[in-house]
Amino acid sequence: MRCSRASWTGSPARPDGRSTRSPTGTPLHRSKAVRTWLDSHADHVALHLMPGHSPELNPAELLNADIKRHVYGSRAPSADDFVHEARHFLRRRQRQIHIVRSYFHARHVGYTIA
Repeated sequence: MRCSRASWTGSPARPDGRSTRSPTGTPLHRSKAVRTWLDSHADHVALHLMPGHSPELNPAELLNADIKRHVYGSRAPSADDFVHEARHFLRRRQRQIHIVRSYFHARHVGYTIA
């Protein structure tokens, strides 16, 4: 089974030790192979189905908004400078774990830690 990591969202672990995953509703996530895998990993994965297009429920979208606020504001003069600014921002954000955790505690994505 091949599955793109980018098409799943979720927190690394919940208080009960299970991982939370939110398939985006694409046909891949409804396939028999995915359902079989999820059934065999039910003790380790908490599944929350979302509509196919629901960015407001996706914690990754909070990171995207954060990037837009900080990187677009830098007004990089070239594409290379923009890429450099984005990478610099993401590396800095990796060290700011309290901010990353806040993405999962926002009211509308609270299901990721419930």
